[in-house]
Amino acid sequence: MENIHKDVYDYAYKRALETASALGYLRGLVISEMLYYDITPSKFKHLYEAYSRSYELGGDTMDEFDISRIKQRAEEIGATI
Repeated sequence: MENIHKDVYDYAYKRALETASALGYLRGLVISEMLYYDITPSKFKHLYEAYSRSYELGGDTMDEFDISRIKQRAEEIGATI
């Protein structure tokens, strides 16, 4: 993924448009880091907690597609969520 930064920001922008909020933009950045960057299981867990909390604060629920990708990535890097 040569253009990882462009992909990350494109995804974050897409998420922001979907939710029409800054919270959506931040969610996009967090999930992109969780899915596409080489991070430790500990950092993954912290990012997941922040991502989950954003939904609690926003009063909505996570997308099933995102949940499945997060679970798959957690397994790949050995993180527990």
